[in-house]
Amino acid sequence: MTTQRILSMDGGISGHITTEVLRRASHRIGQEGGHFLDHADILAGTSAGGLNALFLAAHDDLDVAIDDAQDFWQHILESTRATNPGRLIAGLLGAKALDQREPMIRFLVDYFGEDTRLGDLKRKVIVPAFQLHHENGGERDRQWRPRLFHNIPGITDYSPDERVVDVALRTSNIPVVSPIFAGIKGGDIGYLDGGLVANNPSMCAISAVLEQRRSLGQPLDIGSINVLSVGCGRKPLSVKPEIVDGIADWGYGQWMLSPREPMLLVRLAIRGGGAIIEYQCAQLLGQNFKRIDPYIEANPNPFDLVGTRKAILDALDHVDVATAADEICAWIHETQWLQGPSGNTAQSADAGAHP
Repeated sequence: MTTQRILSMDGGISGHITTEVLRRASHRIGQEGGHFLDHADILAGTSAGGLNALFLAAHDDLDVAIDDAQDFWQHILESTRATNPGRLIAGLLGAKALDQREPMIRFLVDYFGEDTRLGDLKRKVIVPAFQLHHENGGERDRQWRPRLFHNIPGITDYSPDERVVDVALRTSNIPVVSPIFAGIKGGDIGYLDGGLVANNPSMCAISAVLEQRRSLGQPLDIGSINVLSVGCGRKPLSVKPEIVDGIADWGYGQWMLSPREPMLLVRLAIRGGGAIIEYQCAQLLGQNFKRIDPYIEANPNPFDLVGTRKAILDALDHVDVATAADEICAWIHETQWLQGPSGNTAQSADAGAHP
């Protein structure tokens, strides 16, 4: 059976680190005459990783796509300087989300186009989000649920008619930090960040491949799936509460409102979920699964925009980024990733996505 290759990209404080690691690895393999990004059959991404997946999927030339994605993340970093003070105060008081979506919406609409759909993209994508209301079914079935936006026929939640911009904004809005998002043309179903579902979307992509094979009557053959899973940067995060008589009596103040670790419970849930997915993928795929997540020395909280910006810029020059690119190159050769056709699924040059 033909091996299917998945590039999976995590959510996190910025997709800049992910794209820098991929850019360096792509450049090195390109010097040897290969183009490993072109050979990814599925691009899976959550939150920041979902934005990266959509940037890559919109292009025939993935070197250009990586550059465009890095320009986007640079734009996001620079826009943190211009945070509206009134908005920040309202956010800290709990009256509104901290973030304004308008600058990001304008950038994405200008880039992808207002009406470009997932079905117009050049490559297959899977982008998780968290849907707050189930649009189909009776009262008993009206539950919030995970939602996988993708353009792969024969798989649950097939959504080729969804706007690319809507999917990008639905997967990348952390509660409290960003507003609930429905769509640029309105809508009555809200979505939250895909990190609440699967911050590491590797297992979502593996499951999609297996579902498609099952629907086609093909062998599942787990050994013919390769996954490169790239994080946004591994930050130091641990909790050491004061334990008295065997317990630490914490309430929502410590879990959610601590000045040093705001939204700690949300961050723990996202990080813990990603860690267990990494374990599951490693056990399923063995050497056909490669996890890359460079270390970031700083650990700014979500409300510290200046500190976050500095941590990302410092991380781009860190030795771990160079080491991560080295590891990708070695694994690409070991797994013979470059054998077989590319993952470009475009049927025409004017498919509607950004050139």
